[in-house]
Amino acid sequence: AACGSSPIDNNPDAASAEAGQPQDTGVAPLSYCTSKPAAPNVASVAGTWVIRILGTQIVKAPLVAKPLYPKTLFYMLVNMTQSGTDIVVDGRYCDRAEIDEPGSLATAVIPDKWAHTEKTVRRPGTLVVGADGVSVLTLPLFTELAGAVFDPNTDPLPTTVSDPRVIDEDNDGHPGITVNLTGIVNGSLYSVQRQVTAVTAIAVAPDRFEGVLDFKSEQTVLDSTSTTLTAMYGQSTTSPDPTVCDSTFAMVRIADAAGNPSGGSAISTCADVRAQETALFPQ
Repeated sequence: AACGSSPIDNNPDAASAEAGQPQDTGVAPLSYCTSKPAAPNVASVAGTWVIRILGTQIVKAPLVAKPLYPKTLFYMLVNMTQSGTDIVVDGRYCDRAEIDEPGSLATAVIPDKWAHTEKTVRRPGTLVVGADGVSVLTLPLFTELAGAVFDPNTDPLPTTVSDPRVIDEDNDGHPGITVNLTGIVNGSLYSVQRQVTAVTAIAVAPDRFEGVLDFKSEQTVLDSTSTTLTAMYGQSTTSPDPTVCDSTFAMVRIADAAGNPSGGSAISTCADVRAQETALFPQ
């Protein structure tokens, strides 16, 4: 995404155009958000994968002079099937975490009940090997909801607890999903969220893809444990971070289509994923 714009805010085709198309040099362009060279001619993604996505937003909040750049980290355990260049990603979320900037006046913490809720995900995509041998994975724009059930592409977010579309998705006895905050204001937020993502990534090894994530998330606060907290979030504005590579995507194959482990990994559950996040995606 070029500075000042976001592919999500413009059109679905822009995600791949902004991220760059395979080049004839056979070298991974920096706009794929990886410093690794492309692995040539990876023609299949069939099998089981762990996905890591890191999405960054820009938040302008009262009492805070400079914009904040909070990041949300997600891990998923998915199975990928492939027919020609068409793929289907089918799996579930395993973990979620908020990463605040050092020195932030408020720290957001996702409780385990929501962080570990194994919400299912199923989305289409493509894998195309270019004439240069660079394998490009594309997951087009995809909208997901948290804390409510409605048409994600047309309906507005609920704004009240009494809205019949609201659900207790993390099963903690509160509406929507719960996020805890500590710092200048302490308390819990109960919110509904809508998230839109798109991915363009390249193979950097036969069992590993890395790339750029287009990320947009919006929320409404239904209720909280603090009227000050509710008011603060009501006055805050959130927008996508337009800086390329502030939001990223990576995935590693842990088993082939026949279920044989890749690289000696022994991962079959979300608990396994949570235990091996650092080993799978070393910094």
